[in-house]
Amino acid sequence: MIEAGAAQGSHRMRIVTADFLDEADPCSNVYYGATVDLTITIGEDCTPMMFYADADGDGYGDLAMSVEACEAPAGYVSNSTDCNDSDDQVYRNGLFFVDADGDGYTVGAQVTVCYGDDMPAGYAMTSMGEDCDDSDASVYQSGSFFVDADGDGYTMGESMVMCYGATTPEGYTMESLGMDCNDNDASVYQSMMLFVDNDGDGYTVGEAASVCYGAEIPAGYVMESMGVDCDDNNAALYQSIMVYADNDGDGYTVGDAIAICFGTEVPAG
Repeated sequence: MIEAGAAQGSHRMRIVTADFLDEADPCSNVYYGATVDLTITIGEDCTPMMFYADADGDGYGDLAMSVEACEAPAGYVSNSTDCNDSDDQVYRNGLFFVDADGDGYTVGAQVTVCYGDDMPAGYAMTSMGEDCDDSDASVYQSGSFFVDADGDGYTMGESMVMCYGATTPEGYTMESLGMDCNDNDASVYQSMMLFVDNDGDGYTVGEAASVCYGAEIPAGYVMESMGVDCDDNNAALYQSIMVYADNDGDGYTVGDAIAICFGTEVPAG
């Protein structure tokens, strides 16, 4: 028997089992009545603590792999904060925003990332706002724009949502002055039904047609017609009538009536 308070170290002890049974102990395989010599080692008193497996050797342990011992076994540490114990370059978790293009604008809510000494590439701790295209650092905000290819303020079609950067993209505008009838020419932008009047006498040729123009009605056109022009190349002539030839002015004529183009008065003869 080892006395209480025995010194540290190895102690020999002999045990003689009871001899009233002659059957093998199923736990120790020792027959009753047998003599068993034991060596008992008495160590230092300690308070066991938890140690955690550190498979990648970075000094940070795996919370899911632990043992309780007085001293750290080989491959174990007292730290349990390793987020990836198979990679010695990462060991701690942090909340980050996804910022693949590094422009400060991010996508979605914060996510938990396992990282090491430095902030991981493609992530940011803070966000300047939601990124509309996280694959291009030159664009990050979205807005509604009208197409204005010629930059005259008059636009084509309905507004559309676009992803852009610091300035309005070329060929677009946020506000429209109206629908552009020709978005390839900044000098023209409005359209109206006009009559052709080449000589500017107020009398026109043909039906009114839609004309695309700018600040002023273009030359050779009028908004209203005084009538059909019989000669639109001569402002002095504009109306026509059927007349008879009367060269001597006596009221008696020669031949059949013919159509003539004249101005304010029927020409002599």
